[in-house]
Amino acid sequence: MRGKYIWAIILVIVGLWLLLENLNLLPGLTWDAFWAIVLIAAGLALILANLGHRSTAAEVVEDNIPLGGATAARVVVNHGAGRLIVRGGEAPGYLAWGRFGGGLKKTAALVSGSLLEAQLELPAGGWLDKSFAWTGAGALDWDVTFSSAVPLDLKLQTGASEQYIDLAPLKCTRFELNTGASSTTVTLPATAGYTEGRIAAGAASIHIVVPAGVAVRAKTSVGLSSVNVDQTRFPPVKDGFESPGFATSPHRVELVLEGGLATYDLR
Repeated sequence: MRGKYIWAIILVIVGLWLLLENLNLLPGLTWDAFWAIVLIAAGLALILANLGHRSTAAEVVEDNIPLGGATAARVVVNHGAGRLIVRGGEAPGYLAWGRFGGGLKKTAALVSGSLLEAQLELPAGGWLDKSFAWTGAGALDWDVTFSSAVPLDLKLQTGASEQYIDLAPLKCTRFELNTGASSTTVTLPATAGYTEGRIAAGAASIHIVVPAGVAVRAKTSVGLSSVNVDQTRFPPVKDGFESPGFATSPHRVELVLEGGLATYDLR
């Protein structure tokens, strides 16, 4: 049984209740009891749906996006529950490749002649199936490699997930991470020159790794979030923290940290 059948079950219960009530076969039962029965039935349906997910292997596809002659790329990744791994690598002629639990819906098009715009996301489906797919281990895990050969503008939009984002090998000129209740490790670009970065997090734990030789200017606007910083490498300045010699460093990242209840760790 799949989660999407819950509403059918509820409709059947409502219909049976009304029929039995019209036949005066429900003496002493109230609508309060009816809603209790509906909630119990919905809970049982979810349990059965999750058991079904555990017993069925999750769909995992291997796919890729060719460069198609592009010399730069702008990519949006939409990923919900599950584990997300992002890394850099070499595969001549390709922008991205990997394994995608739950399937992959992709779009890619050349714009302005040499810029490739691409989007990666889960295929359309019932919201209940995706919301509860985490009960099957690895159901929505993604492992994506992007080409380190071309400049990359990367936007990641994630939900309740575990994320390992290794940008160190990439020529990432700009990146943005919007995440919810997640545990995330981000390694900043190591040899990309100048990079703009933005991280906005909800109730998340964000660990930011700065490779040796990379300078950082981190501006914080984090509300009730906490920010733990290696102040030997990144002394405090107005509105944040900054590496000594940031302005003249050949490899530097200008970073904005935003959030409500996130915990940031910058090392």
